[in-house]
Amino acid sequence: MRARRGFTLMEMLIVTAVIAILVAIAIPTFTASLEKARSAACAANRRSLKGLLTTAWMLDGKDGREGVEATYQAQGGNFTCPDGGKISYQLMANGQVVVSCSRHAPTGASTAEEYLSLLSGISNIAVSKLSDKNLNKTYADLAAYFRAYLQYKNRTSGSIDSEADSSVAPVAGQVRTYLETEYPGVDFTSGSWRIYYQDTNRDGTPEQYYYLWSSTNVAKLTAGTAVTVTRYDVLTKAYEQTDKATVSSLTVSGRSYRILSLDKVSSGDWTAVS
Repeated sequence: MRARRGFTLMEMLIVTAVIAILVAIAIPTFTASLEKARSAACAANRRSLKGLLTTAWMLDGKDGREGVEATYQAQGGNFTCPDGGKISYQLMANGQVVVSCSRHAPTGASTAEEYLSLLSGISNIAVSKLSDKNLNKTYADLAAYFRAYLQYKNRTSGSIDSEADSSVAPVAGQVRTYLETEYPGVDFTSGSWRIYYQDTNRDGTPEQYYYLWSSTNVAKLTAGTAVTVTRYDVLTKAYEQTDKATVSSLTVSGRSYRILSLDKVSSGDWTAVS
């Protein structure tokens, strides 16, 4: 009867090497997936806390600060970061609540939705148009400015763009200054944004009014370059995303700059952001 032959040393070394390679491949992938899941959980907790504190601010009969702080002290501990980051909040003068995490969002903004949330908070700021004498006044909010702008220019749409030259688009400069002052530490220059308003009848009931954010800064990109854009629709209060947006060039008073364009995006190209 023949003796059963075992594995040779070489075969065992080969098997060990293969297992080591598979482990080396799997561990980083697993770790990245785990980190992504923890980051997503932290973002969900920050959104929930923001909603709770915003509600407290609206229900407080005074300036809102006492109600917000009392709510945070009572329930803030229920919203934690799975990675051990410290979650805190800031209440801005306009009632906007910025919730930050020391690990995932130290400045209060890490995702497109968070940047858009901060951007949409500027809809109530007063702005003044200084380049056109017939628009040389202060408007209560951005919608009021857009209505006056469309009437004066006899247009059906208008926009405010992050890369616009302040010398020819002073409102863009005012918005940038407001963002820098109101949200210190939040780097809006890391990406590009656009505020778009369309009112075909110019009667104050816009068909489209939204904020765009791209984590890609388009300032030096070639026109036609595809970029991913997230949109906050002011009318429907929905967040949507598309990878079909492009970079376009806009010229105002002889000065050209890059903007986020949706010219090649159809309604079916948007997907809801949960």
